[in-house]
Amino acid sequence: MRVLYLASAPRLDSSVPAGHTLHIERTIRGLEEAGHEVERLLAGDSPAARRAKRGYRRFGRRLTSVLRFALRDLYWLLNDASVYRRCLRSFRGVPFDFVYERATQFHRSGSRVAATWRIPHVYELNSPVEELSLRDSMPPLQRVALRRQRRNLDRAAAVVVGSHALRERLIESGIAAKRVHVIYPTAGDEWFCRGASHDDRPGAPPPAAAIGLEGKLVIGFVGSIRGLRRLDLLPQAAAAILPACSDVHFLLVGDGDARGSLEAQFAAAGLDGHVTFTGRVPHTVAAELCLAMDVCVIPDGSCYATPTKLFEYGALGRCVVAANVAPIAEIVRDGVTGRLVAPGDAAELARVLLTLLGDASLRRDLGRRLRAELRAAHTWRRNTERLIDIVGSARQD
Repeated sequence: MRVLYLASAPRLDSSVPAGHTLHIERTIRGLEEAGHEVERLLAGDSPAARRAKRGYRRFGRRLTSVLRFALRDLYWLLNDASVYRRCLRSFRGVPFDFVYERATQFHRSGSRVAATWRIPHVYELNSPVEELSLRDSMPPLQRVALRRQRRNLDRAAAVVVGSHALRERLIESGIAAKRVHVIYPTAGDEWFCRGASHDDRPGAPPPAAAIGLEGKLVIGFVGSIRGLRRLDLLPQAAAAILPACSDVHFLLVGDGDARGSLEAQFAAAGLDGHVTFTGRVPHTVAAELCLAMDVCVIPDGSCYATPTKLFEYGALGRCVVAANVAPIAEIVRDGVTGRLVAPGDAAELARVLLTLLGDASLRRDLGRRLRAELRAAHTWRRNTERLIDIVGSARQD
């Protein structure tokens, strides 16, 4: 089949390493490796979008927050019309079997293109716009964005979401259940291969040795260091863990606006000698650093999104301790393929980590079971097969 992959968001630049760019590339690569032909239109990759982002950063500093976000939203509205015209101009006369669109606030270009060409529109929704994207928008523009997203949901031949929690939310809002499908944002095949290779090297030096942490018990996190991640729970847990287990070291891979605050919290508690911040690293380096971790943590999570890092930890066979929120609990079975803890509870997090740090066999068993379950049901090949089945059903309706 021929597929038009559309990501209308002007902020999504595929040259910038991030979770969303990896998800886009893996979706496209999965389709291509299955023998399908994919044309892509990633609006954020255009020179005009990159110039607009640079100008917005410079000019936006001079505006009040209300005007700055209003300017952003109005630009996105104009960008929607521009993306629609680009699709018609760039792919005039090219036959497509369906449009696959990554949802973007204020945008309905994918729905319009599909209607113009009379082909199915598959709408990938990663979060409801009212949750986070619109919190800074003016009320009139919020209403515009909500109406446009609802129209996209109502008209799509199929809606793809990343958790059953979000699927149930959409069904409760009136979207037909048969049109809402779950495809988890899993890890790339290379992460599964690295995990298997690591287990097959019993005589090799431990990965922690390569970064000066040999002999340490490493608790790690990979991802954006932002306030929403609740990484502030880690120094609180560390203060309770270290008196009982002095060999613990925290390894935080990534960067973000909360990094300075988190470093200060570790330092204020006298724990700066027990933590390493690597900053942002290439994805391949992140995988190697993850292999140096004895336990991987996800201190908090949203009520609708399944984090990609959960699948990446699992693909490497790492032992996972994660917040007990619905999307994560869909994947991790407490005590069987990982450990779940109450969101925001630093004391419980510390207790569970102490138990795992004292039992290498348990850590290994939990990690291997999680990888086996993910490899059986949640690879990109299976994701692609699922997507093609969904499109086939939509075309028959």
